[in-house]
Amino acid sequence: MPEWSLPYNCYEIGHTWTPSCEEAALDMTFTVFTEAIKLYTPLYLFSAIMKRKYDKNVLVSIISNILRSSSFLGFSALLMMTVFCNLRRFSGN
Repeated sequence: MPEWSLPYNCYEIGHTWTPSCEEAALDMTFTVFTEAIKLYTPLYLFSAIMKRKYDKNVLVSIISNILRSSSFLGFSALLMMTVFCNLRRFSGN
């Protein structure tokens, strides 16, 4: 059966900034989460401004939506890096 995988470990092709898979997954999660907050904050605020809604309930909803969306992207990054490293580890390469 032919080799289906590259002969490199995940540090060499996936997370070159640190050799630890766990540290790379956490770094990526926090980076993606903070960048997502920067992305979603103006998006949701602009949406509320365009709807001309400015009460307390809308503000709470905006904050909730920003945190929910950012958490989803952060968790997706964590899951992606974890699956990537574990596939490389279980394949033996």
